[in-house]
Amino acid sequence: MNIQNKIIGSVACALSLFGTATASYAGSTAQPGISTGFVTAALPPVGLYNIVDINWGARGPYNGGPEVDLGVAIPVHLVWSTPYELLGGRLFFVDENVWAQVAVGNGFGTTAANLRGFALTKLGAGLSWDLGAGFHAAIEEQVFVPVNTQVSVNDYWEFSQKVALGYTANEWLLNVELVYGTGNNGRLQNVSPANAAFGQPATAGAAWGNLNLTALREFGKWEVGAIGYGSTDLSSPYSGYLRQSQFALGGAVAYKFDQVEVVVKVSRDVYQSNEGGYDTRAWGELVFPLWKPEAVTAVAAKY
Repeated sequence: MNIQNKIIGSVACALSLFGTATASYAGSTAQPGISTGFVTAALPPVGLYNIVDINWGARGPYNGGPEVDLGVAIPVHLVWSTPYELLGGRLFFVDENVWAQVAVGNGFGTTAANLRGFALTKLGAGLSWDLGAGFHAAIEEQVFVPVNTQVSVNDYWEFSQKVALGYTANEWLLNVELVYGTGNNGRLQNVSPANAAFGQPATAGAAWGNLNLTALREFGKWEVGAIGYGSTDLSSPYSGYLRQSQFALGGAVAYKFDQVEVVVKVSRDVYQSNEGGYDTRAWGELVFPLWKPEAVTAVAAKY
């Protein structure tokens, strides 16, 4: 393998930090850890919200490989919390658009490759139930729309399901979230640089599962606590595929203004397999209402 292909392979591996459909390094299409720091089982008050998410992390160097930096920005992540009910649960809709930048080198300032572009579009709909005594539950059906760029997460249609359980009482904010993605075993022609370099089908991706954990304590307008998240491949979409998995731990701090919530998180992998190294990541998130039929109150959910 020549040096160009090595760089392209490193880029493909980097995309696995937030999920990629590249056949050489598949992984979760939904970024592991993206929803930590929030109680996703509970809905905010009726209204339309936008969530701006920016996170950056470095993986490696590991076993002689290069360091790979991945930046992710989600400028448009709309959540419509509706007043309508179905099966006793409140209906909500989600639209998410992700932009990514991948840099490969031997550390900061030594970039050998730099790719960027929109990487993911997701549409979702779900139901959230208030179970009483501070407990909540939610389900969501998601569809990932094909995107074909240098850093595309998936260039095929994919579906996923999310289940969340949460608790919001006695100054505690607790949440457990499980996400399953179908992946794809397609065998179409190569369409991305990373896949073409390895002669693998760009439309193959493993089925995957994510686990997102949140435990926060409220102190007035402040929230402080711990987060954890993991991901694992659940299938092998082609012969010789190496399944990936990881688990990370970290902390989160949030502050609620009158109409805006700001969340800052830091995380570090404590386990990884076939990911290309251990990821250290910093997160910043801003949640604010675009429309609300009543006085704005604190936002307590993220999707």
